Amino acid sequence: MTGPAPATTMGVLPATFDVHMGYTPAVVAGVPSDPNGDCSSPVPLPDRFTPLCRTHDLGYDLLRAAATDGRPLGSWARFALDRMLIDAMQRSCSNPACDAAARVARIGLSWNTWRQFGGPPTRHESIPQLVSTTVERALVDRHPRTGTTTEELS
Repeated sequence: MTGPAPATTMGVLPATFDVHMGYTPAVVAGVPSDPNGDCSSPVPLPDRFTPLCRTHDLGYDLLRAAATDGRPLGSWARFALDRMLIDAMQRSCSNPACDAAARVARIGLSWNTWRQFGGPPTRHESIPQLVSTTVERALVDRHPRTGTTTEELS
């Protein structure tokens, strides 16, 4: 999905994808996507981002399906999907308000991916769950030089 020929993703979908995710992806303008996906953001984003978010949603569902099948992809895959979305958002912008929305989306994606350790995304978390997992992640985050956790330093 993140390479030069994203439509080829359709030929390598896991056989159980439709069963696990409850839908069949569609190809729109040569790009596979979740036809019911959206920009799940707490702040309104430009409508031009919706098709981009649908492709990103399919990517996240592929991460979930791979994990459900017992073959989870590494954090590299989630980082690549997030980068693909942010790059596409930035390319679609032609005014300062859109550029600002793309930056806000980048921050939100980065936080959420960090919070979930780069693993398969969790769906529909409540505000208390978001806060709890953020605090938990902050407490067990490894220091880049020492390898110790924040919790071990206190």
